[in-house]
Amino acid sequence: MTPRTKCDPLVSRALAATKLDRVKYAHFLFMLLPETPQLLLALLMVHTFNLKLRLKLGVLRLKNLYLRFQLRREVERKRKTLAEYVRYRKFLEGIPSNVNQGHMSPNAMPLSRN
Repeated sequence: MTPRTKCDPLVSRALAATKLDRVKYAHFLFMLLPETPQLLLALLMVHTFNLKLRLKLGVLRLKNLYLRFQLRREVERKRKTLAEYVRYRKFLEGIPSNVNQGHMSPNAMPLSRN
């Protein structure tokens, strides 16, 4: 006799795989019952973790969108301010910086009375 036959006499018979050993089958069910909730809980945890990562990704995308909007608004504001500054500088370049240069001083005015 082989050691396997001593442990399980059904294996030594012909077509033993098709027959059910009720004791082993009942033992298998008792093993399967506590494992089923554990497997379902593990599956639930995996799905929950996946959902958590998707939510984090959504929040990061919203933050990215908001920061791009703020940056675009700031760039447009600075561009507008720069255009106004350039316009103002061109306007001031047309005005002489020294007032005496552009106008005659009262002392240099000819005194001609008619």
